[in-house]
Amino acid sequence: MSSGSGRPRTDERSGAEVDAASATPIVAARVMGRKRKEPARETRWKETDARLWDCHAPLPPPPRAPDVHLERLASAARAGPTNHRADANNADDDDDAADVVRSFPLRIVKEIRARGRDAGDAIDISLAPAKLRVTRDGSARLVGRVVVAATTTVIRWRVDRETTTATRIGDALLLMTATEEGATEEGATATAKAKTRRAFALGFADARDLERFVRDVLGDDDVVADANAAAAAPAVKGPPTNAFDSKISPVSAAEYFRYYAQIPQQQNMLEDAVRTGTYFTAVVERARSHFAGKIVMDVGAGSGALSFFAAAAGARRVYAIEASDMAKHCAKIVENNAHLRDVIVVIQSRVEDVADGEIAEPVDCFVSEPMGTALFNERMIESYLIARDRFGRRNPKNHPKTLNVTMFPNEGRLHVAPFRDDALHAEVANKARFWTHADFYGVDVTPLMDDAIRAYYRQCVVDAFDPGILLADATSFAWDFTTIAPESLEVIRLPTRFEIIGGARDDDDDDADADDANAASPHVVVHGIACWFDVRFGGDRGDRARYLSTAPGLPTTHWFQMRFVFEEPLVAREGDVVVGELVMRGGDNQSYVVTGEMRVETTGRGSGASHRNAQTTRVTGEWDLKDPYYRQCVHPQPGYTSKQNEKWYGSSSAVDAN
Repeated sequence: MSSGSGRPRTDERSGAEVDAASATPIVAARVMGRKRKEPARETRWKETDARLWDCHAPLPPPPRAPDVHLERLASAARAGPTNHRADANNADDDDDAADVVRSFPLRIVKEIRARGRDAGDAIDISLAPAKLRVTRDGSARLVGRVVVAATTTVIRWRVDRETTTATRIGDALLLMTATEEGATEEGATATAKAKTRRAFALGFADARDLERFVRDVLGDDDVVADANAAAAAPAVKGPPTNAFDSKISPVSAAEYFRYYAQIPQQQNMLEDAVRTGTYFTAVVERARSHFAGKIVMDVGAGSGALSFFAAAAGARRVYAIEASDMAKHCAKIVENNAHLRDVIVVIQSRVEDVADGEIAEPVDCFVSEPMGTALFNERMIESYLIARDRFGRRNPKNHPKTLNVTMFPNEGRLHVAPFRDDALHAEVANKARFWTHADFYGVDVTPLMDDAIRAYYRQCVVDAFDPGILLADATSFAWDFTTIAPESLEVIRLPTRFEIIGGARDDDDDDADADDANAASPHVVVHGIACWFDVRFGGDRGDRARYLSTAPGLPTTHWFQMRFVFEEPLVAREGDVVVGELVMRGGDNQSYVVTGEMRVETTGRGSGASHRNAQTTRVTGEWDLKDPYYRQCVHPQPGYTSKQNEKWYGSSSAVDAN
């Protein structure tokens, strides 16, 4: 915008002249010295007039037209329930007089307009306190009432199948009731009553109250499950107990499935050439032995890539199970590819909810990409194993309890090793420096300094790092996906033992006498524990195993690697043995909290107690996998040597260069 000749312009709101360069109102002498006749205004705007000259004062919103509906309800509440509308039957059933069966606090009450120009609009009538009350009338019939503002009944209906339809949508309840207008209950003969339909959306203050209302008042048969809400809160259609619902928060599940329903997130995984290429190669290599003519289930199919690979490998039928709305996109791809259309069946559901009748035959092979960071994050491996137990093909009658299935991948391994990274440790520490301000706009925020330090060190670091920072050989842990139980992954214990094999010298050792045979060996500072994972395809039937690895030094994947940084570094020496344990505890947020303890066993060179001084030889920590610090780098990473590949994967050819 050009400033023109520098002449002042006029502020549109206040009428004051404003300097174009500084945008500061100019209160001219002629304006201040002259009285203008102002139109009459409401009191609330008089205070605003004085503030208009202050360019820093925020302007209040203009007065909003009163909500006639809410005003009417509030007025009715003040006057008493007998002044309310006729379809509440004058609200003559007071709680003190009626036989109250149940009472449920409501968080929100909205009425959905059914007629007129406002049809379809939801009118908020949630005047607190709001409740859903169930009573018995004189005929011992159940009567439901939605009450707002403590005493005002907005709807009253008989709780039966003839007059009430209830639809559960996630954590809300949609009530459609037939109310009776013009009804009188005086005398033996009542006037004809015209039935009208009204609809209300109710949000319960406690999600458990919704379960109780459905179970105790309506009965499960009276609730119509909304198919459109299957991704957020699908109805239980499978076994009587649902392993997913028993351990996962519905809020976490809804966000999880919303995230993976987004096309950009699916594209991010598809474009991971290491991930997608390894799966494709592994399937093609085993097309004849694992897929040709087989029944395959893709658990967590996403956009359907693994289902497409299985179909191309000759599978007779592929069941693509996907709980999020990405299932619709997957079905669209299947429908538009003739060679997939007659092979792949897309089912939008969590695998725990799939009814037995939806899978027409036992499954021979399960494919999935259930890995998260640190292998187990997102807790999808458990669903992978549940699918195996529910739908896998059983062995002949002499071994009915054993499975005859192929898992793809069939094994997962987690590797952990100590590392040194001075730059990372300093970077995490500096994140909390903000909380050292003793005068942040006049406020001392230093009381939160210690909490901030703990919060930043509690984050797990996700990035790619050079394997040269590792201070010891990795300790590895393996899980066989064909045999382990899902319950065994709720708490995962990882006992560790590392022999420190080297590290940079500390500044404290610069003056050490190298000629002294008894001189202490250099300090090795351990800043934390690094971890990465790999999964194996095949190798259990005499075939050549193929690995998908996220190890440092190999081509980077979208998982990168993960590191747990110690708040206080551990100090050891070359040859020392560091022992400890990491414990991963699953939470209802589809993630894990990792706790760890590491200590130095002084068995290396120069390990006498005299050189320890006040150095830290024992550390503890806690890290939340749900709260990562994404520090991933994009620069090329050095590859493993042939010796490293032979050590960790059996042979140098087991991991192909990508």
